[in-house]
Amino acid sequence: MDSLKVKILSRKLIKPSIPTPNDVRFLKISLFDQLAPPVYVHILFYYLQGDDADYNSAKNDEKWARMEQSLSQVLTKYYPLAGRFVKDDLLIDCGDQGVEYFEARVNGKLAVFLQERSEIELLNKFLPGDVLPSVLSVTSPLLVIQINKFDCGGVVLGIRISHIVADACTMMAFAKEWANKCCTGLMEMINNVVSPGNYDLIVSLFPTRSTIAGRRPPTSSKNPAKIVTRRFLFDEIIIGKVKQITVSSSSTNFHPSRNVVVIAMLWKALMGVSIAQHGYLRDSIISIAMNLRGKTATLSMSEVNYGNFWLSVIVPFKAKTDKMELVELMILLKNSIKSMSEKLATASADDISTMLINCRNEMFEKRFLHDGVDVYVCTSWCRFPIYEVDFGWGKPHWVSQISKPFEGIVLLDTKNGDGVEAWVSLQENYMIEFERQLEILVSESKL
Repeated sequence: MDSLKVKILSRKLIKPSIPTPNDVRFLKISLFDQLAPPVYVHILFYYLQGDDADYNSAKNDEKWARMEQSLSQVLTKYYPLAGRFVKDDLLIDCGDQGVEYFEARVNGKLAVFLQERSEIELLNKFLPGDVLPSVLSVTSPLLVIQINKFDCGGVVLGIRISHIVADACTMMAFAKEWANKCCTGLMEMINNVVSPGNYDLIVSLFPTRSTIAGRRPPTSSKNPAKIVTRRFLFDEIIIGKVKQITVSSSSTNFHPSRNVVVIAMLWKALMGVSIAQHGYLRDSIISIAMNLRGKTATLSMSEVNYGNFWLSVIVPFKAKTDKMELVELMILLKNSIKSMSEKLATASADDISTMLINCRNEMFEKRFLHDGVDVYVCTSWCRFPIYEVDFGWGKPHWVSQISKPFEGIVLLDTKNGDGVEAWVSLQENYMIEFERQLEILVSESKL
């Protein structure tokens, strides 16, 4: 769909249906939030609705009104998302400043758009871009919604949330609760507004630290490299074949997970790009974001549904020869993840704080101060309930990322839950070689 046109119809601020009390006006953030990347997290949900739906019908007018009303209602629980971040004070001003809410009209049929699988860069049109200030600005909304209404009746719901106050798990908890409220039309009366989930406990156990300096990357060149994003599908057949080859070639009883298989294949392809660039195999590390919910048994915080609650598992690879086997990378990944999980099971709050700070410092040093190591970043949203967000139109036909301006990998489940979509953002001049390397790995797995 080369002529995709997205026209903004309205822009408004949606505030909590019940004003936030003054005694919770200012909410301190945690150490996890303090160290979170100063970027927005994005997700798009696609609902087909059927090609015979009428964009301008009274039924749809009722639907849009219900979405706004339920959003306002659910914000009484997630009231910090309607506030603003105060960087100097490391807190959220929960003054009900509001969530930015856009409605847009899109030409054509959503089913055709999805069938064509147009350029990923087009997906960015489903979220507001230059009309919003920087994520660190005191005027920046912490949550932005854009409802994109296709002529056919199909809908793309875009969510943009500040990483400073939310991780992917928080975003999905919010989206699912909003969808449930929209479906049922019910909202329990709230007499006392409290911090959502166990966030007060997180802040008390993991307070911010004034001694943490705001380390910044070295000044980039005047002409920074262009970053492009591509989507790669690993279906259950490919993943199954790689597992089969791995089990038969390994001398140990090794059974890798879906994520370990996919991350290892992506990592090996990235190493291939590095070899093509430098002429030899270099040391590298891959940083994998680990959700801490349910993994810190001694702290009993499995239901944290606000803020950030994750840290990085840093997996190192030492280039001893000019070759690296896929099974070697999978073993490295599995062992590192297992080791971190075991540490977390008995770790105290101080232990976890130390891990968090050390991981952050190591990533900074390896990425910006050590020229001989390749650094890759990966986060997985697999097993999150991304296909359970139903606003009354059925489950999403598809859930996607958008094109990113920085390098990294995001993993998503396919709709059937058996495969994995890898969204890879990489310098444009390296992407062709990456695609070639990955194609070789996939072809080898089909032999």
